[in-house]
Amino acid sequence: MTRLMPILPFLAALFLAAAFFPLLAQSQEPSEAAQGAPQEDKVVAEMDGYVLTDSDVDRLVQTLGPRAQQQLADPEKRKQFIRSWMEVKALAREAEKAGVDQDEAFQRAIDIRRTQALADYYREKVSQQATVTQEEMETYYQENQELFRHPVMVRLSTILVGSQEEAEKIVADLRGGADFAQIAQVRSKDMRSRDRGGFMGWIRPGQLEAAMEQVAFGLEEGEISDPLRTVRGWHILKVDGKRPPGYLTLDDIRDTLAQQLLQLKRKQEAEQMAREAAEKYHVQLHFEMEEGQKDPEKVPERN
Repeated sequence: MTRLMPILPFLAALFLAAAFFPLLAQSQEPSEAAQGAPQEDKVVAEMDGYVLTDSDVDRLVQTLGPRAQQQLADPEKRKQFIRSWMEVKALAREAEKAGVDQDEAFQRAIDIRRTQALADYYREKVSQQATVTQEEMETYYQENQELFRHPVMVRLSTILVGSQEEAEKIVADLRGGADFAQIAQVRSKDMRSRDRGGFMGWIRPGQLEAAMEQVAFGLEEGEISDPLRTVRGWHILKVDGKRPPGYLTLDDIRDTLAQQLLQLKRKQEAEQMAREAAEKYHVQLHFEMEEGQKDPEKVPERN
């Protein structure tokens, strides 16, 4: 008998949900043998009475979070996912034959998970319609400008190598006119900045270890540092620009602010939906709230 591969850790939540929340498993049933699979939809696995196609796998993957979806773009991990899902289908069929699906405790678990899943899905579906306008961003920026105050900042690039000898040779080349970005892309061991020509971003005090910070903020614009040793190796730093203390402009933070405001708006709309639904269906709480919380006759805020 072929040894079954272990279920991937990031699939555990999916398989648990499939076992106790039948909407997910049932939503995959259109590919049962009785339905037939389209010619162009490749069959990737099957068992007695059940056929799994590529499009079925895609739908399963879409029920997972972004991180798991990214991992499953790897063909080998996708194969492991398929094998693990087929194990779950086989176990679920065994459970049905054993009558587990008729257990009272199982039915209660299904009802609880179904209720939570419906609420979560509906909240997510409606809140996804939220948008952030240019006017809303400008208003938020003007009303909260102190949040965007910054101290002195330097636009910093780095090249990281493994030895002092190599670092000294690179410094000599740079001071002789060599291109910093080109050397960084070829020789730097700093994976976070190498592909950007060594560019680390705009750095403020407190973002670097003490030795690097002292050197970085002591450099003049366009100046190359001497080799600097850290726990990671030997760094060569270059300051491409300096900003005195002041405020980030709206253009500096536009993309980040739009994303943050969108998340905040979705959260607020989801909370409002929950309050309105509770009021519509006359939710009453028959207990006293702790001091500092909402009046017991009112609908509680959702976190």
